[in-house]
Amino acid sequence: MSNDIQKELLKLAQLAGISRDEGIRAAIEMLPVIPNEKVRAERAQRIMSHVSRMAAFAVANGAENHPFLPQPEPEQIPPGDIVIGYLHSYDGSAPVPVSIPFQAMTVHTLFAGPTGRGKSMLTFRVIQQLLARGIPVWIFDTKGEYADILPPLFPRIDVIRFADMKRNPFHGPSGMPCDAWLEHMAGYLREAFFYRDGVINLFRETCARVISDGRDLNAATFAEDFPLRVPNVRRLADYYESLKRMVNTLKLEPYRCATGFDLEALSRRPVVFDLSDISSDHCLFFVADLLTWQDASRTYRRQRGLELVIVMDELSRFYCKEATGRNDLGEPFILQMLRMSRAKGIGMILADQTYARFHDVIRSCCLTKLVLETGDGPSRFQIARDFDLDQEQQSFLGRMSYGSVNRRVLAKLDTYPDPMLLLVPQIEKPVEPTVYRKPDLEWKPLPEKPEAGPRAERDQISHDMEMYLGLIANNWTMSETQHD
Repeated sequence: MSNDIQKELLKLAQLAGISRDEGIRAAIEMLPVIPNEKVRAERAQRIMSHVSRMAAFAVANGAENHPFLPQPEPEQIPPGDIVIGYLHSYDGSAPVPVSIPFQAMTVHTLFAGPTGRGKSMLTFRVIQQLLARGIPVWIFDTKGEYADILPPLFPRIDVIRFADMKRNPFHGPSGMPCDAWLEHMAGYLREAFFYRDGVINLFRETCARVISDGRDLNAATFAEDFPLRVPNVRRLADYYESLKRMVNTLKLEPYRCATGFDLEALSRRPVVFDLSDISSDHCLFFVADLLTWQDASRTYRRQRGLELVIVMDELSRFYCKEATGRNDLGEPFILQMLRMSRAKGIGMILADQTYARFHDVIRSCCLTKLVLETGDGPSRFQIARDFDLDQEQQSFLGRMSYGSVNRRVLAKLDTYPDPMLLLVPQIEKPVEPTVYRKPDLEWKPLPEKPEAGPRAERDQISHDMEMYLGLIANNWTMSETQHD
């Protein structure tokens, strides 16, 4: 008897909902050891007839054949705390919940699925269980969806819109010297604004001038000092034009403060950052700043437990695609967080629409993966490689179906080595819209600006210089020159 017939019998038994029947499994597994070929064939035929009748009944009641067989027995999966789905039973019994330990969130979780397939709802189910266990969660919400769903169920959660956020990006964690934090800032400025070494050096020089003058370094003082020394050397002038992108970002209301919200206190509370009304550039700068602060504020400690979970839906909005392919720009901050956050007690839930959009480092660092739809050809190839699928399982990826009540999810867990199909029930959204309230958190505004006095001597223009500038402006041959 060939292994193909035995595999087919196991599939039919799973489809019929009798794969856990010890008698059926023993009969199928004992077929290869029957020495008489004729007896072996007759026994296989009887088992095939019996299992086929039950499988036909199961199909008539909505079951669908699939090659992820045999499905794991419930006792084979280690018990956990966070339920992520259910093993469907075609024999009419209740689905079996599949869960993972909440400490396993530090090895990171990946969700992939297009809009409308339940990706956000699956993420919401995990968040709901984490909050119920008292684990703080930071959610970067680019669509305003979590800001509407979570507050009615968890009144203590803080919802902060970007326009109401208060943050001085030049202030690092408590106890960290300013120079050390500026080096962290330089790292994510390369990705947020695509800066090179020349612009980064100009950024450092501007910060050093503000500090040397005895002023507090914030968005206002940085912007005030920036335009005073614009050189007329072309390359340096280009650096100044590039740095203006950051200066314009610092003019936004969230950064117009001397001291912003206490991020250390916010790290101990569940927060939804509503980023649905800002551009991609501002979103990238904002998220990079907060995540870099979280990473810099934590020191390595062996066996650190789960202290914070960060949720990032629509992940492609949070990292620069150009930076991922350019070694001279350094490693993107998302990849740095994934590599180091496990030892610092930070777990991450990353979600995006297409599996192929995830960087190789992201897919390798996320040991718990759930896919709601396989998508295009490149995504199927990467799914088959990451999930260790055989040829038959790969062919099934394009035929995954989704019902109107339950979503079928292809899952691979850190606690169980083989892939499996899970069911995720739908979640009803709140009918009444959430009433937004501004965060009542302490922050320090900028000091009042003194009245403008006479310009400093270094900015005075002499009478001869004014005449020279006027001569250049009125002479087209001199105004077109490229020389200083």
